[in-house]
Amino acid sequence: MRTAKHDLDWFIDDQTEPPGSPTGDNDTGYMEVPDIDFDRPSAAEVRRHRRQWRATLNDAALLTAEEVVEALPGRATTIRRWLDRVPRYRLPTGQEVYRWGDILQTLERVA
Repeated sequence: MRTAKHDLDWFIDDQTEPPGSPTGDNDTGYMEVPDIDFDRPSAAEVRRHRRQWRATLNDAALLTAEEVVEALPGRATTIRRWLDRVPRYRLPTGQEVYRWGDILQTLERVA
């Protein structure tokens, strides 16, 4: 069994073998870092995620302009111009939001 004194002795004098891991899970004395996959999702995965997210929205959902752009198909500039037709609400924080039900009603009127 390794002790703190043994590790300190190794550090000061010996340094021929590394101290044991404090958790006992490896022989290097260093904590293992798990591999994290930082790959970007494919276009198909992004489309699927958006479809699932859009399907979960109910009429009372409040969305920012950026979220509306993500939820609706089309160009962002066109959608932002179109949002002038939709009633907007101001939260106590000052942020402007749109109600999903109002967006759907406006879409039905325009179509």
